[in-house]
Amino acid sequence: MHYSPDDICFKSISVRTDNWKDMDFSEFDCIVHLAAIVHKKKRMDEKIFFQVNTDLAIKIARKAKKDGVPNFILFSTIAVYGDVSPETDLITKDTKLNPSSLYGESKRQAEMAINELSSKSFKVAIIRPPMVYGKNSPGNFSLLEKLALHWGIFPNITNSRSMIYIENLCYLIYIIISNRLDGTYLPQNKEYVVTNNLISLIRKEHRKRTYFILGRFSRFIFSLLSLSLIKKVYGDLMIDQSSSDFELDYNQISFQGSITATQKK
Repeated sequence: MHYSPDDICFKSISVRTDNWKDMDFSEFDCIVHLAAIVHKKKRMDEKIFFQVNTDLAIKIARKAKKDGVPNFILFSTIAVYGDVSPETDLITKDTKLNPSSLYGESKRQAEMAINELSSKSFKVAIIRPPMVYGKNSPGNFSLLEKLALHWGIFPNITNSRSMIYIENLCYLIYIIISNRLDGTYLPQNKEYVVTNNLISLIRKEHRKRTYFILGRFSRFIFSLLSLSLIKKVYGDLMIDQSSSDFELDYNQISFQGSITATQKK
């Protein structure tokens, strides 16, 4: 399948106000719901997670169904699974939902309610991506980039993480829209990502050497980082590859190619 942005007309709608309620959604073949509160800021009422991630998503889905939109895509999160032990478990579509954060729980509740709206005339697709990365992407990938570019020495640790490049994720969305697919999707790159390999590739794009060490100096480096940061950077979090619908062939760009693209000026 050839992907071209010209194949689909996109219209971005702000839902920060209630103006969307007065719109006629019947002109759309699919609604892709992206609005979400991810991180709790200082002095933020915890209720805002459920007002935005749950209630707002449900209201928009109900309006989409009422207005005759045939497809609805809800962007959820791998956080609906909570703290899965990487030593014993790979995440699959059958893994029990057990969120350990407000973000994950609010998304879980949205999934449950919106899936109940699903019918032959209103197909619902749920996407639960792992870490999404791309050029100038925020969050954990940005943190990894900063570490990679400012440090040259890293602890010699092997880990595995599921990640997905934004262009490949967009291609999955294109496939779902074009074929009016429903169901739950756990997309990822074809290969698990090893943090130190990612760091090496980033530094290589900038013609910088990288050194990995063991022993006391490795412990010294860890002492400079917070426990939560170490977990974010070197923790394991893997989706079972058999659950990632690779037969849809959405991975159009290789991991190395994606890193080259993210590091271009």
